[in-house]
Amino acid sequence: MRREKGFFLIALGIIFFFSVTNGAAEENRTWSLSQAIEYAQGHNPGVAVLESQVNEIEQAKNEVFSGFLPQVTLQGGYTHIDNTPSKSLPIAGNTMSFDLVYHENYQIQASLNQVLFSSGQLYYGNRAISAQVKATRLSAEAARLKLSSGVAEAYLGVLLAQDVLKARQESLQTAQAHLAQVQRRMDAGTASRFELLRSQVEVDNLVPTVSEAANTVELARTRLAQAMGLTGNEDLRLSDSLETTVQEVNEAEYLARAQKERPELLALAEARQAATDQSLSKRGAMLPSVVAFGTYAFQKPYVILNDWERNWTLGVVAKLALFDGFKSYSGYKGARAKVQTLDSALTQTRDDIYTETKNALLSIKEAATRVQTTGANVSRAQEVVKIADESYLAGATTSLEVIDAELAATQARISHLKALYDYRLARVRLFAAAGDRNNLGR
Repeated sequence: MRREKGFFLIALGIIFFFSVTNGAAEENRTWSLSQAIEYAQGHNPGVAVLESQVNEIEQAKNEVFSGFLPQVTLQGGYTHIDNTPSKSLPIAGNTMSFDLVYHENYQIQASLNQVLFSSGQLYYGNRAISAQVKATRLSAEAARLKLSSGVAEAYLGVLLAQDVLKARQESLQTAQAHLAQVQRRMDAGTASRFELLRSQVEVDNLVPTVSEAANTVELARTRLAQAMGLTGNEDLRLSDSLETTVQEVNEAEYLARAQKERPELLALAEARQAATDQSLSKRGAMLPSVVAFGTYAFQKPYVILNDWERNWTLGVVAKLALFDGFKSYSGYKGARAKVQTLDSALTQTRDDIYTETKNALLSIKEAATRVQTTGANVSRAQEVVKIADESYLAGATTSLEVIDAELAATQARISHLKALYDYRLARVRLFAAAGDRNNLGR
């Protein structure tokens, strides 16, 4: 018994160990942009809500389709009558009483109803719910596209924050090295106190920028972890970088794709079709319908006979609602009004998507130009720093010129990082505007 208990505890310990280590490994892994997007699609809480909504509307579709199928019911009953009517008759000089209805009564009945014609009420109702299913799926795809875009933007934000932090740290290290150099020159009597104080001011000015950049990294990681559905962000390591090559973009192609493939537009189009079919279904409620029915009853007793009786009933019923308090008419008019509302929404959404796509294209152009100019400027600024250092060592320049060169080089580097970030971000927004979820992770 003790041995079995020991094995059980060991097994529990192993399971717990692997569950903890697997969770830690998941949070400590290195993430590419595509992996982060894929993980978010499977772990973001909003995605589970979308899946539930799709399943809900699909079950509603099955419920509507059931109207085409025959409705079969089976019912049985038992009735006990205590005080039954009776009749007294004189027989052979005696008065005899007879119950006219038996105390024990049984009934079994099967019924079938089948709609033969409903003036389009069922047909268009089924088409309407089918279009609603498509609209819901497309709305879910639009939400997934938005989630992917949000993860991509958060991911790029972390890359920018990390690179800026690195640039700030290296700038501080360079300033500290220059301060040490000035201190040595002052000790040797070849530098003034002004140069020393100015170098110390530079170092002290850079210290808070490093701290601020570190806080920005932490905040950016928190946002990315939240978008991905991760529980922690302390060891969130990214494998991609901001570095990229500028590529040509076919504006006409993306403008056309955005109007053709954007899931929001497709969802609105399906919703409009659903509203149109729903109006026709509501109109059918005001028109004739034909229903076939049949029943089979097996009951006991019938009047005063203590026998089981079998009865078949078959028939066809035509119905026309003459007045229902304007319920069907109001439903019809409401559905038509919804069609008009969706028409306006489609027009507005098309305009918004065009503007969104055009803005992304313009941002790509502007950022691409900055990527090229700032990239070349970084090289020039680094060369200026090198020349200033060499000249300062040779006594040809002042410490202030070296500090200015270092600050300009840091600013040029950060400007280039910002240009790369803006270019990558503009491409993400272009892909999102065009409904291209597959390219968001590239």
